[in-house]
Amino acid sequence: SVYQEFYKEESSSDGGSLYQLRNLINRRNVSGAEQVTKDFRSHMNFVVDAMSGYVVAAFMSLHSMNDMDDKPGSFPLFSLMNENQKTDWLYDQADLVMDVLGVKDTAYIDELNENIKQLDIDCNKLCEMKSATGFQCALCDKHYVTEGHFRNHLKKKHQWQFHESTLTKRSDSVVSSFIRMALLLVDSCDAYRMGDGERCLRNAKFEWMYAGALGHTKYKLWLWRYIAYIVAILSPKESFEYKWNICQNLMGGVDQNIPNDNCVELQIKKIKSQLNTQGSNKSFNSAKVVTMSTQVIDNMKQKLMQVNNTVRAGRKRPQVDKSVDIGRIAECVL
Repeated sequence: SVYQEFYKEESSSDGGSLYQLRNLINRRNVSGAEQVTKDFRSHMNFVVDAMSGYVVAAFMSLHSMNDMDDKPGSFPLFSLMNENQKTDWLYDQADLVMDVLGVKDTAYIDELNENIKQLDIDCNKLCEMKSATGFQCALCDKHYVTEGHFRNHLKKKHQWQFHESTLTKRSDSVVSSFIRMALLLVDSCDAYRMGDGERCLRNAKFEWMYAGALGHTKYKLWLWRYIAYIVAILSPKESFEYKWNICQNLMGGVDQNIPNDNCVELQIKKIKSQLNTQGSNKSFNSAKVVTMSTQVIDNMKQKLMQVNNTVRAGRKRPQVDKSVDIGRIAECVL
């Protein structure tokens, strides 16, 4: 959704756009929405770096810094502060940065709540006059089949005033919209890595709205089904188990979970690789045998490694220093 909405070739001349920033820091493995699923890691890292660059630029703007080497105009003496004071200062700075980026502008939510409240009142009034065959006017006993005709009758004959939802027009900020979507993406990925079912469910509701706005029907239906299972369909016990077992930990340790869908894809990839070794001899029966035996073989391999005290090869990627790229992005958008 982020690349579909913000990464466009025609914005290459616009300073601070994703396409322009991609060319600025020479991310050749980032190619847009069509390749996100094939090369998710590089596209995800670029979004995180772009978001970090905007955050750093907002911090530099708050403290009157023209480039990364400048000293902030007003900075506290950390040597005289205890840990709690340092934490409070960081929280205050984060709050100011979010305010500068426009992320904290949630006044429209109050308007939405008020509109929903008034619409619910109108709906309840109509429901009181609804029958099995239509709507029966409580003032003149006229009968209407459709709600639209009944509403027109109440407006014209009885001067009813129904609430019309309106929102104050605001200028759309591309930066704040991008930061909101990027923060949601980063938090969702972190929630899956940590296996935090509560955060996964909370973020799914926001992702459902974004998917609806951008026309991702399949993903919207998947999110709706996921939310419906937890909130309404399953029993409390099954709902709890479903919510907190949406991930699998294949490597052990904290922050090593992956979604169940990705786990299935890895298993299919492993089965295909073993089938390809059989060449033209592969068949349905051999595929069934491979499918049933892959998990058993992995378990036997892990047991042998434990018995022989074999050191497991590292699977983590080395940390890459991105401070140079983030600094260039920050100075570009400042």
